[in-house]
Amino acid sequence: MPRVGRKKTRGAVSGLEGILTAPIYNVAQFSYRLSLIPDALQGRVNSTFRLLAFGFTPLGAAASGLLLEYAGATATVLVFALWYLLLAVLTTFNDNVRRARPLDRPA
Repeated sequence: MPRVGRKKTRGAVSGLEGILTAPIYNVAQFSYRLSLIPDALQGRVNSTFRLLAFGFTPLGAAASGLLLEYAGATATVLVFALWYLLLAVLTTFNDNVRRARPLDRPA
C-alpha cells in the first residue's frame, strides 16, 4: 500500500473512532448532569457547560495552527499529547471526580 494510502486509512480510523465514541460520551455526561442538577438550574448549567465545551474549540484550532506553523507537526502532537496527559492525571486525582455520587443514590 502506498504511503499516502496509509495516512488516509489512519485518518479515517481516527475519524470513525470519534464518530462512534462522541455520542456515548455525550449521553453519559448529559444524563449525569441532568440527574444531579435541580430543574431550576438546568438552563444555566447547560449553557455554561456548552460555552466552555464549544467556546474553546476555536482557541484549540488557533493554537494548533500556530504550533504547526512555527514548531512543526511532531512538536504540535507532543504538546497536545502532554496537555491531554496532564488533564487526564489531574482529573484522575481530583477528589470531586473520584468521590462523585453514584446515580442510584438520592441527594
